Amino acid sequence: MLFPLSVAMRIEVAGTAALGVLGSWALAGRFTKSSGLKLLVAVAFALNSRWSLQAAAGHTWHLYYAWIPWALFFLDRALALDPASADRPRRTVRELALFGLMLAMMGYNGACEPGPEAILLAGLYGIGCAVATRSWRP
Repeated sequence: MLFPLSVAMRIEVAGTAALGVLGSWALAGRFTKSSGLKLLVAVAFALNSRWSLQAAAGHTWHLYYAWIPWALFFLDRALALDPASADRPRRTVRELALFGLMLAMMGYNGACEPGPEAILLAGLYGIGCAVATRSWRP
C-alpha cells in the first residue's frame, strides 16, 4: 500500500524468494552440516528458472511455495523430539503450531496449489517417518 504496484510486486517477488531460500537452507540444515549442500538445496528450490518464469508471468500464487520448506522444517522438528524428554509435549505443541501457522500463511497468501501440496507432502513425510521407525506414531 506504500509503494506503486510495480515496486510492490518486485518487493513481493524478492521477499518470497528470500523466504524460500532461508526456509530451504534451514530444512536442509536438519539433514546436513555442509554449507555447500545447504546452498545447493536453497538455490535449486528458490532461485531456479521456474520461479523466475512464474514471477515474470505474474503468477504470484506460485511464489508462496516459499512457505513449504518452513512447514516441513517445523514438522520435522516436532517429529524428531526425544520421547523421553520432560518438556516434549509442550515443545511438540509449539512446533506443530508453527507448522500450522506456515500452512495458514499459505492460505492467507492465496496459495491455491502450494497449500494442498504442502499438506500432501506433510502426510507422506509422516508416513515415511512412521515406516522408518516401525511405529504407528510418526
